Amino acid sequence: MELSSVLEKAADNFAANCALAEVLQQQGRRPEAATQFRRALDLARFDADLQHEIPRIEAMLVPPPVPALVPAPSPLDRVALNEEDGDALSVLERKLRENSEQAAREQRIIAELEDWLLAIAVDRSQHQGA
Repeated sequence: MELSSVLEKAADNFAANCALAEVLQQQGRRPEAATQFRRALDLARFDADLQHEIPRIEAMLVPPPVPALVPAPSPLDRVALNEEDGDALSVLERKLRENSEQAAREQRIIAELEDWLLAIAVDRSQHQGA
């Protein structure tokens, strides 16, 4: 690339720095373009056009904000089941909820037991090494 060879020989060449920044910008290499524009700005502190270019490129570097995800309401939230022992769906729903709660309790207990086992293994390895 001719601009690179010019900058190797004359790193303070304002026109070459600006041209390389433009090429990098057109190639979509925005971070490199912003760096190159900053170098050019260092060479020409009072170039108004260049001073406006850097904030524009830096604005392009910042990714757009990600909108907060709001969970969609479940259609099941609107379904109201009667709490009757004679209603098969009500009994099933209650058992599923109880099973879910039981599974969550079991997962917490397993995690606590794994922590204890890890602590015991660490303690044993420290005593064996001493």
